Amino acid sequence: MLKENELILALAEEVRLGNNGNNDWNSVSKLLGLRYGIVKTPNACKKMFQRSSKNIDNGDKLAISKEDYVRYEMTGEGLQSSERMIALSQEDLKNPRNLMLAHGFNADEFELLGATNNFWGNGLYQSKIKVKPKVSDELTKEDIVCLVREYAKPREFEFKLNKIVGEEGYALEVAFADVHIGSLSWHGEVGEDNDYKIAFAKIINNIQEIRSIMEIYPIEKLYICFLGDFLHIDTMDSTTTRGTRVDTDTRPKKIVNKSMEIVMFMIENLAICDTEVIWIEGNHSRLVEYTIFQALPFIYKNYSHIKFDVRPIQRKAFFYKGNLVGLHHGEMKKDQLFNWIQVEQRELWGKANYVEQHSGHEHQERVTAEKGGIIQRTNPTSKVQDLYEFENGWKSYKATIAYLWSEKDNLKAQFYLR
Repeated sequence: MLKENELILALAEEVRLGNNGNNDWNSVSKLLGLRYGIVKTPNACKKMFQRSSKNIDNGDKLAISKEDYVRYEMTGEGLQSSERMIALSQEDLKNPRNLMLAHGFNADEFELLGATNNFWGNGLYQSKIKVKPKVSDELTKEDIVCLVREYAKPREFEFKLNKIVGEEGYALEVAFADVHIGSLSWHGEVGEDNDYKIAFAKIINNIQEIRSIMEIYPIEKLYICFLGDFLHIDTMDSTTTRGTRVDTDTRPKKIVNKSMEIVMFMIENLAICDTEVIWIEGNHSRLVEYTIFQALPFIYKNYSHIKFDVRPIQRKAFFYKGNLVGLHHGEMKKDQLFNWIQVEQRELWGKANYVEQHSGHEHQERVTAEKGGIIQRTNPTSKVQDLYEFENGWKSYKATIAYLWSEKDNLKAQFYLR
């Protein structure tokens, strides 16, 4: 893989050519995350570009016409061809999966028929490929080898610990509620499209915003909280845990694989300080999510700064400098809603000077008035409205909420990530 500064230079050129000669650092940041799995804020991309540009002689800059930059064709029987400028190492150019990804094709859905790559200098190649859709739903030998290589060995990712010196530290809680990976919506029916790729793009954007927050505030502790229904289905028949059939945009096994990838991507791009990953089961995908989250402590066993609470218990809590936060999915009976945390978390309750409970399930934000010293917050979902919700007339603002906790001010701020 090319160095980060070389990738940013190439992506900036790509964005500029596709944007009438104007730089768009938000687009560069998103492409860097989507295409190469590297999270940099737009401002960080801009600064790295400016530093790297000073080292490049003007005579070496590429002159590529916008008209010649991207071509795409589809012929009979689903055959497709793509031509574009890409930034890949020679090793990645020989890897069919990485090459197709650079052209925007999913290697789980397409097969590479041929490729031609011409070097243009400055880390860029003029690349032409031909692909065809895979016709079988069965895993190929290559697919299995790729999965084994991806998940079976301990992860190795760069870790730079935030150091808090001479100032008050904060904790950041990010509440991922009801993401529903695999949910399908069509704009013709509900006014907006949704599939797993759109859901992933939103999560990557959330990650970029969270990293921006962590650059501004001295975050010493991060809580990544999954409040249930991260996946949409729980069975091979595309049904929920209780057997309700729902609209799904791809194959169940693929939803599981892709969800595993995005959870790992989240951890590896957010765990830059002491981190705790907390999972709560929901009502859509209890068994599948249990399987995914049980694997994480083994995958990241070499990283002592990352802790996991993935027990199959429906109510949990974390405690930070006098702040006690209870977590549940949101299916509890209302008459018990304010009666569990002081019993199940008796020791922490005695130490707390501020208590809240956070949940999801209802796909909308709601704050219940304080009762018995407890504030209940229901978190919204980032998921696009599906047909069932649309037909019932349910509306809600879409967001993922991050909470900033401090010893002095308790809940100091809320950030709405969209």
